[in-house]
Amino acid sequence: MRKLLKKRFLGIPMAVIAVILVTAVALATILIGPVTQTITQTITEPPVVYDYGTIEQPGNILLNNVVAGESGTETFPGAVIVHLGPDGVGKYLHITLSGDLGSYDGWYDVTLKSEGCPMGTVEFHAGLSALDASYQLTLEGTYIFSQKVQYDAGDTPGPAIVSANFSLQDTE
Repeated sequence: MRKLLKKRFLGIPMAVIAVILVTAVALATILIGPVTQTITQTITEPPVVYDYGTIEQPGNILLNNVVAGESGTETFPGAVIVHLGPDGVGKYLHITLSGDLGSYDGWYDVTLKSEGCPMGTVEFHAGLSALDASYQLTLEGTYIFSQKVQYDAGDTPGPAIVSANFSLQDTE
């Protein structure tokens, strides 16, 4: 050990070189070793997804054999299907009629009726006297409505288009 301490490298004692190297390694470890990283996060609540349900209208309704000057009634089973979700309980099913009544002179009426639905029997209607109507659905489940259309056709032949729009709303 004494021989190692007496040795020299380029005239510098090996002990001094060893101390400088150990000090350099220690400083490098201290300066390079610990790296601090700051991570900032914003934690939010997941978005609330409401399940009001869905309304299905299988297709357009075409009235058959409407003759000028006559009255008629046609019923279409399963014309409107409402799948009321848990968040839709207490909402109102709205029907709003709009369009070109064309050759319907005096009267046009749409009645929605669902039997055996979660609420028993539900029936309501809209017509020329009241273009919109609503009914409060108070139980979750599936409501299958038949749609009855009653009309008085005018004396002049021609097209008539009535749109029935359905929606779930908070108020009547």
